[in-house]
Amino acid sequence: MTDCPLPTAFAPAERSTKNQLLADARLFQTSAASEVLDAMPSPVLVLNDCRQLVHANRSLWLYLDRSGADQALGLRPGELFDCVHARKTPGGCGTTEFCRECGAVGAILSSIRGLAATRECNMLREAGGEVTALDLLVHAEPFASLGRPLTIFTIHDVSHAKRRRYLERIFFHDIINSAGNATGLVELLHEQAEGGQRHELGLLLRTLTHLVDEIQSQKTLLAAESQELVARPVRVRSDELLEALAEQYAHLPRAEGRTIVVNHDSEALALVTDPALLGRVLGNMIKNALEATPAGGSVRAWCRAEDGRVRFFVHNQGCIPRPIQRQIFRRSFSSKGQDRGLGTFSMLMLAQNHLGGTVRFTSTEAEGTVFLVDLPRVLDKP
Repeated sequence: MTDCPLPTAFAPAERSTKNQLLADARLFQTSAASEVLDAMPSPVLVLNDCRQLVHANRSLWLYLDRSGADQALGLRPGELFDCVHARKTPGGCGTTEFCRECGAVGAILSSIRGLAATRECNMLREAGGEVTALDLLVHAEPFASLGRPLTIFTIHDVSHAKRRRYLERIFFHDIINSAGNATGLVELLHEQAEGGQRHELGLLLRTLTHLVDEIQSQKTLLAAESQELVARPVRVRSDELLEALAEQYAHLPRAEGRTIVVNHDSEALALVTDPALLGRVLGNMIKNALEATPAGGSVRAWCRAEDGRVRFFVHNQGCIPRPIQRQIFRRSFSSKGQDRGLGTFSMLMLAQNHLGGTVRFTSTEAEGTVFLVDLPRVLDKP
Protein backbone atom coordinates (compact mmCIF):
# COMPACT_ATOMS: atom_id res chain seq x y z
CA MET A 1 0.00 0.00 0.00
CA THR A 2 1.05 3.64 -0.33
CA ASP A 3 2.96 5.05 2.65
CA CYS A 4 1.11 8.35 3.01
CA PRO A 5 -2.42 8.00 4.40
CA LEU A 6 -5.09 9.73 2.34
CA PRO A 7 -8.16 11.45 3.82
CA THR A 8 -11.46 9.60 3.62
CA ALA A 9 -15.05 10.16 4.69
CA PHE A 10 -15.89 6.44 4.62
CA ALA A 11 -13.82 3.51 3.29
CA PRO A 12 -10.02 3.32 3.53
CA ALA A 13 -8.38 5.34 0.76
CA GLU A 14 -5.02 3.51 0.59
CA ARG A 15 -4.19 1.47 -2.52
CA SER A 16 -1.90 -1.43 -3.30
CA THR A 17 1.44 -0.90 -5.00
CA LYS A 18 1.75 -1.49 -8.74
CA ASN A 19 3.90 -4.57 -8.10
CA GLN A 20 1.24 -6.11 -5.86
CA LEU A 21 -1.48 -5.37 -8.42
CA LEU A 22 0.54 -7.05 -11.16
CA ALA A 23 1.21 -10.05 -8.92
CA ASP A 24 -2.52 -10.42 -8.18
CA ALA A 25 -3.38 -10.08 -11.87
CA ARG A 26 -0.88 -12.83 -12.75
CA LEU A 27 -2.77 -15.22 -10.46
CA PHE A 28 -5.52 -15.37 -13.08
CA GLN A 29 -3.28 -15.66 -16.13
CA THR A 30 -2.56 -19.32 -15.33
CA SER A 31 -5.71 -20.12 -13.34
CA ALA A 32 -8.80 -22.03 -14.49
CA ALA A 33 -10.80 -19.45 -12.50
CA SER A 34 -10.35 -17.02 -15.38
CA GLU A 35 -12.10 -19.39 -17.81
CA VAL A 36 -14.91 -19.98 -15.31
CA LEU A 37 -15.49 -16.23 -14.91
CA ASP A 38 -15.47 -15.70 -18.69
CA ALA A 39 -18.22 -18.30 -19.02
CA MET A 40 -20.53 -16.25 -16.78
CA PRO A 41 -23.04 -13.99 -18.59
CA SER A 42 -22.99 -11.26 -15.92
CA PRO A 43 -20.15 -8.76 -15.43
CA VAL A 44 -17.73 -9.99 -12.76
CA LEU A 45 -14.85 -8.07 -11.17
CA VAL A 46 -12.11 -9.53 -8.98
CA LEU A 47 -11.03 -6.97 -6.37
CA ASN A 48 -8.15 -7.01 -3.91
CA ASP A 49 -8.36 -5.97 -0.27
CA CYS A 50 -8.01 -2.31 -1.29
CA ARG A 51 -11.13 -2.62 -3.49
CA GLN A 52 -9.05 -2.39 -6.67
CA LEU A 53 -9.58 -4.33 -9.89
CA VAL A 54 -7.10 -7.15 -10.54
CA HIS A 55 -9.16 -9.15 -13.04
CA ALA A 56 -12.51 -9.02 -14.88
CA ASN A 57 -14.45 -11.33 -17.18
CA ARG A 58 -15.37 -10.71 -20.81
CA SER A 59 -18.96 -9.77 -19.90
CA LEU A 60 -17.74 -6.70 -18.04
CA TRP A 61 -15.92 -5.29 -21.06
CA LEU A 62 -18.95 -5.98 -23.26
CA TYR A 63 -21.19 -4.22 -20.73
CA LEU A 64 -18.87 -1.18 -20.58
CA ASP A 65 -18.27 -1.31 -24.34
CA ARG A 66 -14.53 -1.38 -23.81
CA SER A 67 -11.93 -3.56 -25.46
CA GLY A 68 -10.21 -4.81 -22.29
CA ALA A 69 -8.30 -4.12 -19.12
CA ASP A 70 -5.40 -2.12 -20.60
CA GLN A 71 -5.98 0.94 -18.43
CA ALA A 72 -8.31 -0.60 -15.85
CA LEU A 73 -5.90 -2.46 -13.55
CA GLY A 74 -6.08 -0.95 -10.06
CA LEU A 75 -9.27 1.00 -10.60
CA ARG A 76 -12.09 0.77 -8.09
CA PRO A 77 -15.65 -0.01 -9.29
CA GLY A 78 -16.87 3.60 -9.13
CA GLU A 79 -13.86 4.76 -11.14
CA LEU A 80 -14.38 2.01 -13.70
CA PHE A 81 -18.07 2.90 -14.07
CA ASP A 82 -17.46 6.68 -14.10
CA CYS A 83 -19.45 7.38 -10.92
CA VAL A 84 -19.87 11.14 -10.48
CA HIS A 85 -18.39 10.92 -6.96
CA ALA A 86 -15.43 8.69 -7.79
CA ARG A 87 -12.99 11.49 -8.54
CA LYS A 88 -14.10 14.14 -6.07
CA THR A 89 -11.42 13.23 -3.51
CA PRO A 90 -7.76 12.13 -3.76
CA GLY A 91 -8.74 8.72 -2.37
CA GLY A 92 -11.26 8.08 -5.15
CA CYS A 93 -14.15 5.62 -5.09
CA GLY A 94 -15.47 4.89 -1.60
CA THR A 95 -13.95 7.88 0.18
CA THR A 96 -16.62 10.61 -0.10
CA GLU A 97 -19.51 11.18 2.27
CA PHE A 98 -21.86 10.10 -0.55
CA CYS A 99 -20.18 6.69 -0.59
CA ARG A 100 -21.70 5.94 2.82
CA GLU A 101 -24.99 5.32 1.02
CA CYS A 102 -23.45 3.23 -1.78
CA GLY A 103 -24.52 -0.41 -1.77
CA ALA A 104 -21.49 -1.44 -3.83
CA VAL A 105 -18.95 -0.07 -1.38
CA GLY A 106 -20.89 -1.53 1.55
CA ALA A 107 -21.01 -4.99 -0.03
CA ILE A 108 -17.28 -4.96 -0.85
CA LEU A 109 -16.33 -3.89 2.68
CA SER A 110 -18.48 -6.72 4.02
CA SER A 111 -16.66 -9.19 1.78
CA ILE A 112 -13.26 -7.90 2.93
CA ARG A 113 -14.41 -8.70 6.47
CA GLY A 114 -15.21 -12.24 5.31
CA LEU A 115 -18.99 -11.93 4.89
CA ALA A 116 -20.78 -12.24 1.55
CA ALA A 117 -23.28 -9.46 0.84
CA THR A 118 -25.90 -8.52 -1.76
CA ARG A 119 -26.93 -4.86 -2.03
CA GLU A 120 -28.55 -2.39 -4.37
CA CYS A 121 -26.34 0.28 -5.89
CA ASN A 122 -27.96 3.39 -7.37
CA MET A 123 -25.26 5.21 -9.27
CA LEU A 124 -25.08 8.45 -11.19
CA ARG A 125 -22.40 8.18 -13.84
CA GLU A 126 -20.92 10.84 -16.08
CA ALA A 127 -19.37 9.80 -19.37
CA GLY A 128 -18.87 11.85 -22.53
CA GLY A 129 -20.32 14.90 -20.80
CA GLU A 130 -23.67 13.17 -20.12
CA VAL A 131 -25.06 12.08 -16.76
CA THR A 132 -27.02 8.80 -16.65
CA ALA A 133 -28.44 6.69 -13.83
CA LEU A 134 -27.65 3.06 -13.14
CA ASP A 135 -29.58 0.75 -10.84
CA LEU A 136 -27.42 -2.27 -10.03
CA LEU A 137 -27.86 -5.35 -7.89
CA VAL A 138 -24.38 -6.31 -6.72
CA HIS A 139 -23.02 -9.32 -4.86
CA ALA A 140 -19.61 -9.44 -3.15
CA GLU A 141 -18.20 -12.83 -2.16
CA PRO A 142 -14.87 -13.50 -0.34
CA PHE A 143 -12.45 -15.55 -2.49
CA ALA A 144 -9.19 -16.88 -1.09
CA SER A 145 -8.57 -19.98 -3.23
CA LEU A 146 -5.53 -18.45 -4.94
CA GLY A 147 -3.74 -17.58 -1.71
CA ARG A 148 -4.75 -13.91 -1.61
CA PRO A 149 -7.74 -12.21 0.09
CA LEU A 150 -9.83 -11.29 -2.93
CA THR A 151 -13.48 -10.44 -3.62
CA ILE A 152 -15.62 -11.76 -6.47
CA PHE A 153 -17.89 -8.84 -7.30
CA THR A 154 -20.87 -9.67 -9.54
CA ILE A 155 -23.11 -7.06 -11.15
CA HIS A 156 -26.70 -7.31 -12.43
CA ASP A 157 -28.10 -4.23 -14.13
CA VAL A 158 -31.71 -3.86 -12.92
CA SER A 159 -32.19 -0.34 -14.32
CA HIS A 160 -34.90 -1.39 -16.80
CA ALA A 161 -36.81 -3.38 -14.17
CA LYS A 162 -36.66 -0.50 -11.67
CA ARG A 163 -37.75 2.01 -14.30
CA ARG A 164 -40.63 -0.22 -15.40
CA ARG A 165 -41.80 -0.70 -11.81
CA TYR A 166 -41.70 3.05 -11.21
CA LEU A 167 -43.76 3.71 -14.35
CA GLU A 168 -46.20 0.97 -13.35
CA ARG A 169 -46.80 2.64 -9.98
CA ILE A 170 -47.51 5.97 -11.68
CA PHE A 171 -49.75 4.30 -14.24
CA PHE A 172 -51.85 2.41 -11.69
CA HIS A 173 -52.14 5.45 -9.42
CA ASP A 174 -53.37 7.67 -12.25
CA ILE A 175 -55.65 5.20 -14.02
CA ILE A 176 -57.30 3.98 -10.80
CA ASN A 177 -58.01 7.59 -9.81
CA SER A 178 -59.45 8.38 -13.25
CA ALA A 179 -61.57 5.22 -13.42
CA GLY A 180 -62.73 5.74 -9.83
CA ASN A 181 -63.78 9.32 -10.57
CA ALA A 182 -65.70 8.20 -13.67
CA THR A 183 -67.42 5.45 -11.68
CA GLY A 184 -68.44 7.92 -8.97
CA LEU A 185 -69.86 10.34 -11.53
CA VAL A 186 -71.86 7.64 -13.33
CA GLU A 187 -73.13 6.34 -9.98
CA LEU A 188 -74.43 9.83 -9.14
CA LEU A 189 -76.13 10.16 -12.53
CA HIS A 190 -77.62 6.68 -12.18
CA GLU A 191 -79.24 7.61 -8.84
CA GLN A 192 -80.89 10.65 -10.40
CA ALA A 193 -81.92 9.09 -13.75
CA GLU A 194 -85.30 7.61 -14.64
CA GLY A 195 -86.69 5.12 -17.14
CA GLY A 196 -84.55 3.83 -19.97
CA GLN A 197 -81.73 6.23 -19.16
CA ARG A 198 -81.45 4.72 -15.69
CA HIS A 199 -81.13 1.24 -17.21
CA GLU A 200 -78.40 2.34 -19.63
CA LEU A 201 -76.49 4.15 -16.88
CA GLY A 202 -76.77 1.01 -14.76
CA LEU A 203 -75.07 -0.99 -17.51
CA LEU A 204 -72.34 1.64 -17.78
CA LEU A 205 -71.87 1.67 -14.02
CA ARG A 206 -71.42 -2.10 -13.91
CA THR A 207 -68.92 -1.90 -16.77
CA LEU A 208 -66.89 0.77 -15.02
CA THR A 209 -67.01 -1.13 -11.74
CA HIS A 210 -65.71 -4.20 -13.54
CA LEU A 211 -62.97 -2.09 -15.17
CA VAL A 212 -61.78 -0.81 -11.78
CA ASP A 213 -61.80 -4.36 -10.43
CA GLU A 214 -59.69 -5.61 -13.36
CA ILE A 215 -57.17 -2.79 -12.88
CA GLN A 216 -56.95 -3.55 -9.16
CA SER A 217 -56.42 -7.24 -9.98
CA GLN A 218 -53.46 -6.45 -12.21
CA LYS A 219 -52.01 -4.10 -9.61
CA THR A 220 -52.33 -6.81 -6.96
CA LEU A 221 -50.67 -9.40 -9.19
CA LEU A 222 -47.70 -7.17 -10.01
CA ALA A 223 -47.25 -6.29 -6.33
CA ALA A 224 -47.33 -9.99 -5.44
CA GLU A 225 -44.76 -10.90 -8.09
CA SER A 226 -42.42 -8.11 -6.98
CA GLN A 227 -42.84 -9.22 -3.33
CA GLU A 228 -44.30 -5.84 -2.35
CA LEU A 229 -47.75 -7.17 -1.47
CA VAL A 230 -48.69 -7.26 2.22
CA ALA A 231 -51.75 -9.19 3.42
CA ARG A 232 -54.07 -7.36 5.81
CA PRO A 233 -56.08 -9.98 7.69
CA VAL A 234 -59.44 -9.08 9.26
CA ARG A 235 -62.44 -11.09 10.44
CA VAL A 236 -64.51 -12.36 7.49
CA ARG A 237 -67.71 -14.42 7.16
CA SER A 238 -67.56 -17.01 4.40
CA ASP A 239 -71.26 -16.77 3.52
CA GLU A 240 -71.17 -12.99 3.14
CA LEU A 241 -68.05 -13.17 0.99
CA LEU A 242 -69.48 -15.81 -1.37
CA GLU A 243 -72.82 -14.01 -1.72
CA ALA A 244 -71.05 -10.72 -2.51
CA LEU A 245 -68.86 -12.40 -5.15
CA ALA A 246 -71.84 -14.16 -6.72
CA GLU A 247 -73.65 -10.83 -7.00
CA GLN A 248 -70.56 -9.05 -8.36
CA TYR A 249 -69.70 -11.58 -11.07
CA ALA A 250 -73.31 -12.18 -12.12
CA HIS A 251 -73.09 -8.90 -14.07
CA LEU A 252 -70.06 -9.87 -16.14
CA PRO A 253 -70.61 -10.30 -19.91
CA ARG A 254 -69.35 -13.89 -19.62
CA ALA A 255 -72.11 -14.58 -17.06
CA GLU A 256 -74.91 -13.79 -19.52
CA GLY A 257 -77.30 -16.75 -19.69
CA ARG A 258 -75.56 -18.45 -16.77
CA THR A 259 -76.17 -18.41 -13.04
CA ILE A 260 -73.85 -18.34 -10.04
CA VAL A 261 -75.32 -20.27 -7.11
CA VAL A 262 -74.09 -20.42 -3.53
CA ASN A 263 -75.11 -23.88 -2.28
CA HIS A 264 -77.82 -23.87 0.39
CA ASP A 265 -75.74 -26.18 2.59
CA SER A 266 -72.61 -23.99 2.35
CA GLU A 267 -71.33 -23.37 5.89
CA ALA A 268 -71.27 -19.86 7.34
CA LEU A 269 -67.81 -19.75 8.87
CA ALA A 270 -65.80 -17.00 10.50
CA LEU A 271 -62.16 -16.73 9.54
CA VAL A 272 -59.40 -14.16 9.78
CA THR A 273 -57.85 -13.50 6.37
CA ASP A 274 -57.38 -10.77 3.79
CA PRO A 275 -60.81 -10.48 2.10
CA ALA A 276 -59.47 -8.52 -0.88
CA LEU A 277 -56.86 -11.14 -1.74
CA LEU A 278 -59.23 -14.04 -1.07
CA GLY A 279 -61.80 -12.29 -3.25
CA ARG A 280 -59.23 -12.19 -6.07
CA VAL A 281 -58.60 -15.92 -5.74
CA LEU A 282 -62.27 -16.89 -5.60
CA GLY A 283 -63.15 -14.34 -8.27
CA ASN A 284 -60.72 -15.92 -10.71
CA MET A 285 -62.17 -19.34 -9.92
CA ILE A 286 -65.68 -18.05 -10.65
CA LYS A 287 -64.64 -16.30 -13.88
CA ASN A 288 -62.89 -19.42 -15.17
CA ALA A 289 -65.90 -21.54 -14.24
CA LEU A 290 -68.22 -19.17 -16.11
CA GLU A 291 -66.08 -19.45 -19.24
CA ALA A 292 -66.29 -23.25 -19.04
CA THR A 293 -70.08 -23.25 -18.55
CA PRO A 294 -72.44 -23.32 -21.55
CA ALA A 295 -75.43 -20.99 -21.78
CA GLY A 296 -78.18 -22.15 -19.46
CA GLY A 297 -75.71 -23.76 -17.07
CA SER A 298 -74.69 -22.77 -13.57
CA VAL A 299 -71.57 -22.29 -11.46
CA ARG A 300 -71.80 -23.46 -7.85
CA ALA A 301 -69.78 -22.22 -4.88
CA TRP A 302 -69.70 -23.37 -1.26
CA CYS A 303 -67.60 -23.45 1.88
CA ARG A 304 -66.72 -26.20 4.38
CA ALA A 305 -64.75 -26.52 7.59
CA GLU A 306 -62.45 -29.54 7.24
CA ASP A 307 -59.46 -30.64 9.33
CA GLY A 308 -59.45 -27.41 11.29
CA ARG A 309 -59.20 -25.31 8.11
CA VAL A 310 -61.61 -23.47 5.83
CA ARG A 311 -62.12 -24.69 2.28
CA PHE A 312 -63.87 -22.82 -0.51
CA PHE A 313 -65.08 -24.71 -3.60
CA VAL A 314 -66.14 -23.53 -7.07
CA HIS A 315 -67.71 -26.08 -9.44
CA ASN A 316 -68.71 -26.21 -13.08
CA GLN A 317 -69.85 -29.12 -15.26
CA GLY A 318 -67.02 -28.86 -17.78
CA CYS A 319 -64.01 -31.18 -17.89
CA ILE A 320 -60.46 -29.92 -18.46
CA PRO A 321 -58.53 -32.06 -20.99
CA ARG A 322 -55.60 -33.95 -19.44
CA PRO A 323 -52.86 -32.08 -21.37
CA ILE A 324 -54.25 -28.77 -20.07
CA GLN A 325 -54.59 -30.12 -16.51
CA ARG A 326 -50.87 -30.83 -16.44
CA GLN A 327 -50.08 -27.18 -17.19
CA ILE A 328 -52.91 -25.40 -15.41
CA PHE A 329 -50.85 -23.39 -12.88
CA ARG A 330 -47.98 -22.42 -15.18
CA ARG A 331 -47.47 -18.68 -15.29
CA SER A 332 -47.80 -18.11 -19.02
CA PHE A 333 -49.97 -21.05 -20.01
CA SER A 334 -53.54 -20.59 -21.18
CA SER A 335 -55.98 -22.61 -23.22
CA LYS A 336 -57.67 -19.33 -24.23
CA GLY A 337 -55.00 -17.98 -26.54
CA GLN A 338 -51.81 -15.97 -26.48
CA ASP A 339 -51.16 -13.39 -23.73
CA ARG A 340 -53.51 -15.11 -21.29
CA GLY A 341 -52.84 -17.54 -18.47
CA LEU A 342 -52.25 -15.38 -15.38
CA GLY A 343 -55.58 -16.28 -13.75
CA THR A 344 -54.75 -19.71 -12.39
CA PHE A 345 -51.15 -18.71 -11.66
CA SER A 346 -52.30 -15.70 -9.65
CA MET A 347 -54.73 -17.89 -7.69
CA LEU A 348 -51.88 -20.20 -6.70
CA MET A 349 -49.46 -17.39 -5.88
CA LEU A 350 -51.87 -15.29 -3.81
CA ALA A 351 -53.22 -18.28 -1.87
CA GLN A 352 -49.88 -19.89 -1.13
CA ASN A 353 -47.59 -16.88 -0.71
CA HIS A 354 -49.94 -14.44 0.99
CA LEU A 355 -52.92 -16.29 2.49
CA GLY A 356 -51.10 -19.30 3.96
CA GLY A 357 -53.19 -21.68 1.85
CA THR A 358 -53.12 -23.99 -1.13
CA VAL A 359 -55.07 -24.26 -4.38
CA ARG A 360 -55.88 -27.50 -6.18
CA PHE A 361 -58.53 -28.93 -8.49
CA THR A 362 -60.18 -32.09 -9.73
CA SER A 363 -61.68 -32.49 -13.19
CA THR A 364 -63.50 -35.51 -14.62
CA GLU A 365 -66.16 -36.13 -17.25
CA ALA A 366 -68.51 -37.54 -14.61
CA GLU A 367 -68.09 -34.94 -11.86
CA GLY A 368 -67.06 -31.81 -13.76
CA THR A 369 -64.38 -29.45 -12.46
CA VAL A 370 -63.94 -28.27 -8.87
CA PHE A 371 -61.34 -25.72 -7.81
CA LEU A 372 -60.54 -25.62 -4.10
CA VAL A 373 -58.70 -23.09 -1.96
CA ASP A 374 -57.69 -24.41 1.46
CA LEU A 375 -56.98 -21.74 4.12
CA PRO A 376 -56.10 -21.49 7.81
CA ARG A 377 -58.89 -20.28 10.10
CA VAL A 378 -56.59 -17.45 11.22
CA LEU A 379 -53.95 -15.90 8.98
CA ASP A 380 -50.99 -14.70 11.01
CA LYS A 381 -50.09 -11.08 10.44
CA PRO A 382 -46.78 -10.55 8.53
